[in-house]
Amino acid sequence: MPDEGIPHFPARPARPVWWWFALHGLLAIAFGVFTLLTPFTDEPGYLIDAHAFAILALLAGAELGILGFLSRGTRGWVVLLVAGAHAAAASVLFWVLAALGQAHALLWSSFGFLVVEGALLLVGLLRSSSYRLWGILLGACLMAAAAIMLTSWLADPEHSFDLPDAAMGVAALLYGVAVFVAALQARGTGLGGAPR
Repeated sequence: MPDEGIPHFPARPARPVWWWFALHGLLAIAFGVFTLLTPFTDEPGYLIDAHAFAILALLAGAELGILGFLSRGTRGWVVLLVAGAHAAAASVLFWVLAALGQAHALLWSSFGFLVVEGALLLVGLLRSSSYRLWGILLGACLMAAAAIMLTSWLADPEHSFDLPDAAMGVAALLYGVAVFVAALQARGTGLGGAPR
């Protein structure tokens, strides 16, 4: 049901959007596998994987922005737009830092992105009846990914990039599975209001 004072728009995304999220989930899973299997080690491997992470963040930002736009009139649609803009901006930062070879700045920027994006989705969508569970699932995955990255960095006394790189792969797998499951759930429950 739309909030008072806001014009009525469809309460949920249009039906064709679910497959885009399923594709994004599969791409995130593929990125996670690539990151875990990449032959490069330490800083060079981390920088190579960061370019792929930037692409993933840009795609996620576009999808969140589109989902927010299609969900105008429901609680949480602005949160989705803001999260999309945040992810898109972060992707540009990741590309620049990777291109400049700034692995340490990239590590902490990635960590900050995961924390902020996760908290935004987790807290921002709690009051949304349409996106509450989805926000909890994705927000928690991103926060868990940040915790895994930080723990892996702190656990290695030499602070090599091999553990955070593997953590990025694990995070992508978690995120990809979450997005894919959410897409299948959206398809299965018929979230697009049109008749089948």
